[in-house]
Amino acid sequence: MAFMPTVNLNLAATVPALTISTDTTRPPLLISNTNTPEAHPAQANRTDKSAISRIVRPLSRLMKRRRPSGREQRSNHELSLDATTPSANLAESTTQSIESSSSLFYCNGDISVSSADSDDIDRPTVRNTTATRPEVYIRSMLTSGKGLASWSPRPRDPVGERGVVPGDVGTFSAQHGFKKIFNLQEDKGAIRSSKIFGKNYSLPKMDHVVTHKEELSVGEMIVKGTSVKTQYAPDGEVASCEFRMLEPEGAVLALTSSADLEEFRSHVELRDFIIDNAASLYRYANSIQRLDYHESLYIITGCIKSDSWALAAYNDLPDPQNNVLKLIRTGSSGSTPAYVWTDRGTAEARSGSTQNGGTHKDQCLFLQGFKVAFSAAFRSRMKGNLPNFEDSCDGEGTSDSDASDENDRRQGDGGGNRNSNDARGGGIGSKRCSRGGPSDGLFVEYFPNRRTEDELHPCDRINMQLLRHTTADVALSHDDDWRFALENASNMDVRRFNILDSNTVSIRNGKLLRVSLIAERRRHL
Repeated sequence: MAFMPTVNLNLAATVPALTISTDTTRPPLLISNTNTPEAHPAQANRTDKSAISRIVRPLSRLMKRRRPSGREQRSNHELSLDATTPSANLAESTTQSIESSSSLFYCNGDISVSSADSDDIDRPTVRNTTATRPEVYIRSMLTSGKGLASWSPRPRDPVGERGVVPGDVGTFSAQHGFKKIFNLQEDKGAIRSSKIFGKNYSLPKMDHVVTHKEELSVGEMIVKGTSVKTQYAPDGEVASCEFRMLEPEGAVLALTSSADLEEFRSHVELRDFIIDNAASLYRYANSIQRLDYHESLYIITGCIKSDSWALAAYNDLPDPQNNVLKLIRTGSSGSTPAYVWTDRGTAEARSGSTQNGGTHKDQCLFLQGFKVAFSAAFRSRMKGNLPNFEDSCDGEGTSDSDASDENDRRQGDGGGNRNSNDARGGGIGSKRCSRGGPSDGLFVEYFPNRRTEDELHPCDRINMQLLRHTTADVALSHDDDWRFALENASNMDVRRFNILDSNTVSIRNGKLLRVSLIAERRRHL
């Protein structure tokens, strides 16, 4: 046997030093888009009222955004500001690629805002976690273009006989739907008496509510992941529907009666009111119903309601022997037809109808409105227990400078100045966020994890990104920011949707430059 030598090799390479530079000081910035679609212009030419079964269009086409190739450098960041050379002309250049966005954030600091380039933004990723049936249903309905779907369309107390109406302020959960706290118009006397909004409180000028009859016609089916076959009775009503599961996850909404859209003709005044009175809205809502520290306020500007409905959702692999859902008409409940599910397959299915004799449509199928999110530092200040430490928190922005000049802040109707220790003012103001104090070393985790709930509503995802990458106290977005962009999108596009990735905004010492964009720079003492 020949001798085989053994050779040991040790390879070493010098690891280059990694230098990280951080600059947490940022100038105040308020960005808002005032050109939100009104009266659904994207739907004005829609005449097809048949069952919704459209060709899926990639989100990249909807956005019409040219992506850089190779080593091409982007000249317009998602968000950039050049404040190194102050200019007498505070309005130099502003560009934006999406005209329909109304997302807003307030950024407070001293020198510069670092680029929120697409590489800096945390992109939503697809995770293999099991969603609940309500979450599957709501996520599937996001592509309908109608707004945020409700798994529980029945009205919940304390709503009136008409159910959810524009002007309602409340919270939303996948399981229970919208839960009203108060109404801006109906409760104006109580709001004024509370004095939370200040002595000079005045109701926002919200245009009257308009009703669009048969926004969804009887017999329409909104389906995701299933096929549908409908049979009609001689009286023109739906006699039965059969849905066959085709994909591992899907949902069904059957319009067993027509549905009307009620909405404000314009919600520009309401948007400005929210901006000026964000803190007061939070305090007043919290005085009626204690908000959990992750809950946002949902301010309704429109809702689609019907007399009756049937819906279902599933997220199991289809069983060829048990993959059919069947809905049949059993009679009438007063003037409203009654329907029941006779075959459900592996899905969770439900149905319901109004209990008011058909005088008003009160079963809310879809919601449209403003979502208002609040940072952890803001909530802590509201409770008055924020310790005065210098370390900034992560995840929802960095700490900003000391209290700015009262005259340089956007003030609410209450006229109060909201600095780092005084939350009595009405508007969106500065943020102080600190580590330390009695809770050092304490880590709190949810059980079960609330991640899917946070990422379910696109407005929540938008606001979460704005809070994370700015020093904002409050983030504001509207369902119009995403519902037209996601119409007929795939499930993958829904999960990956990121409005900050599709917006290109460049601001230099900005003020109002275009009708579609407000960008204000505020000075500090």
